[in-house]
Amino acid sequence: MSVFPRILLVLTLVLFAGCASMRPEPPQVSLVGLQVQELTLSHVNMLAELSLFNPNRVGLTIEEVDYALSLNGIRVSSGKSLAAVKVGAGESANVSLRIAGSYLKMLQLITSLQRGDELKYLLDGAVKVGGLGVLGRTFPLREEGLISAETLGGGNP
Repeated sequence: MSVFPRILLVLTLVLFAGCASMRPEPPQVSLVGLQVQELTLSHVNMLAELSLFNPNRVGLTIEEVDYALSLNGIRVSSGKSLAAVKVGAGESANVSLRIAGSYLKMLQLITSLQRGDELKYLLDGAVKVGGLGVLGRTFPLREEGLISAETLGGGNP
């Protein structure tokens, strides 16, 4: 084999290895806060605070978070984030989501809220990471845990 085909083969292998390393790992998402901001006759307006950790060696732009929030198995709200967020390599950033939920659905949780019980939450959806071509990806989002009723009853900030 002559020198030119060998060089071409090596360059092709290096290019493919470089492209494979550019595929981002999914950001780690956790719900760090959920507060009731306003009660109306028909809706409960809340603010959900998400923490997004970027485990990659390069910065990511979180284009969109598409979510559905359930409390104690009751789907309270769903929607999308409104603005892109840049998260540096190995860093975290917070995203605030304004959530409007049905007052009737929240009434189903009233006993747990009055007793001060912890509520099971499930945040389900997708995280869209921006980028050029193959770098742009959508990752599934599934975060579940417990949140205190005191946090929900935080009142008007």
